Amino acid sequence: MCSDAAPTRRTNRPHSDDLDDDGTPRRKRASRYEIRFSGAFDVDWSSWFEGLTIAVEESPEGSPVSVLSVDLFDQAQLRGILAQILDLNLTLIGVRRLD
Repeated sequence: MCSDAAPTRRTNRPHSDDLDDDGTPRRKRASRYEIRFSGAFDVDWSSWFEGLTIAVEESPEGSPVSVLSVDLFDQAQLRGILAQILDLNLTLIGVRRLD
């Protein structure tokens, strides 16, 4: 099947839905994530997780569970934090997007 229509050109310009009222590119909205891992968060690790809210809760079995809460703009940022957790040899329990 042949078409006489000219091929469409892709551009790097934002789509009109991605622009604010003044025509500037709209910033992505961050999503809130909750990341849980086994054990009590060690204060020595705080430099690894700057800008995150960190709390320690008790699991139903009575063992400590650390909970990181963070606003992230994309999956790459989430992957980076998960890599840090794994680099510290922590046991990941779960990741949940809150919004």
